[in-house]
Amino acid sequence: DHRLTDYDQLTARYYINDYNQEDDGSYGIPVSDPNAGTTDGRIQSFMGSYLHTFSPTLLNNLQVSYDRRSFIQRRFGAGQGLAQSLGLANVSNAAFPTFNINGYASLGAPGATNAAVARIQTPVTDTQLLDSISTFHGKHGVKTGVEYRRGYNREADDIASAGNLVFTRQITDQPGVSGTGDGFASFLIGQANQAALQNLDSIPSHASYWAAYVQDDYRVTDRLTLNLGLRWEVELPRYVDHNRMNSFDPYTLNPVSGTPGIVTFAGANGVPRTAFDANFGNIGPRFGFAYRAPFAKNLVIRGGAGIFYGPMVSNSVGPAAPLGFSENLSLVTSSADTTSVLALRNGFPIYTRLRSTRRASERFPWEQSPTRQ
Repeated sequence: DHRLTDYDQLTARYYINDYNQEDDGSYGIPVSDPNAGTTDGRIQSFMGSYLHTFSPTLLNNLQVSYDRRSFIQRRFGAGQGLAQSLGLANVSNAAFPTFNINGYASLGAPGATNAAVARIQTPVTDTQLLDSISTFHGKHGVKTGVEYRRGYNREADDIASAGNLVFTRQITDQPGVSGTGDGFASFLIGQANQAALQNLDSIPSHASYWAAYVQDDYRVTDRLTLNLGLRWEVELPRYVDHNRMNSFDPYTLNPVSGTPGIVTFAGANGVPRTAFDANFGNIGPRFGFAYRAPFAKNLVIRGGAGIFYGPMVSNSVGPAAPLGFSENLSLVTSSADTTSVLALRNGFPIYTRLRSTRRASERFPWEQSPTRQ
């Protein structure tokens, strides 16, 4: 806090927080434990404000803040080639493979969103500008202001690039006899009923937000003060670099099947590149009061109500709909009793992604396999 003159005051604040969490799980071998992993993060925040007093009844406060965060969640052994050390071919070296053996505890990452090989959000930034004017007239203290926020979130998720394999009892059962076969027996002979590789593109999303408000703190009597306010706000449509968003149109006919329903892509074929339409009608009234009770000394009764809208400026889009923006290989057998989709000794088949907008700087450090493009 620095007082430049009797009318000008500057305030600045910087905050940093580094954190690390490690969970070794319960197996005793963290690299293959489904519940083991590491989480690293850093939060930095800078705020600066300038308060100017025009007169005893007129003040202006300008405030600027910038937040930058990172969230890095990974498996133990990332980049060490654990899958390759087991002889599993044509997968990344990101982690220990996921083995789901029916009837037994699993090995490796669960292979689901928020419980995958890796989730990296960096950077997540939020810039905020606030300006408010305060005036005082008799029993009224009026405050008006505007706010602008701009957020950015770059997220990348590696769901199962090191391999996700499922072993069921069917391939080792006696055909037509229920209750026979064993998932572990299928694993021992290396015959998987299902197999998948999945690694999502990074999602660099942007969003912004505007708001304006007015509030009157009205001192009705020495005992009663009312807080009367109104706030308008709008969250502008979110968009993603390279238009990496898709949606579903339930009405348009699918040219392949002839039935209603097609997947649409942002910015293509007349589809907007933004995720939603802006709503300029978000009006939020505010009401509050403070009453000093005459029947009890030092008792003040307070209350308030209002309508509030929660902006999602710095939130991520999330990997819920990765179609078209992911490396995804899914193998499922049509006859689980007689055939498997993959033999462990052969590894995954080599595949090439036909179309990709991923840049080298947007990939995980361990994505070095020449067969995964």
